[in-house]
Amino acid sequence: MKSMFTDGRKRILRRTRVRAGCRPGQAVALFRILQEGLNNAARHALAKSVAVSLKAIGKNLILTICDTGIGFDVQFRSTSPAGFGLIIMRERMRAVGGHFTIESRPGRGTTITASVPREEKR
Repeated sequence: MKSMFTDGRKRILRRTRVRAGCRPGQAVALFRILQEGLNNAARHALAKSVAVSLKAIGKNLILTICDTGIGFDVQFRSTSPAGFGLIIMRERMRAVGGHFTIESRPGRGTTITASVPREEKR
């Protein structure tokens, strides 16, 4: 696996197993949100670190991406052309019956949370 960072920043990877099912469309949506969130952290946020978690909590599967980057004004970015990726992430979750939130402030980093209902075992 190659690092997204070409400027010497270190990448630390810790894996755990999550035993929770979701529909294929939900899995793709979560993966695309993960891609976009990591891309944003690497390209725009100037983040020194990014933490990613995927947890099964109750009836939901929850993806969280938290960076230590420069942050931004969520209200402004969510409605401006520069925030197109954020709009797409929100729409991806809406399309698969999930929820999407983003918390950020200038100078405080960013936390993205995406959740989908877990698939019931038959």
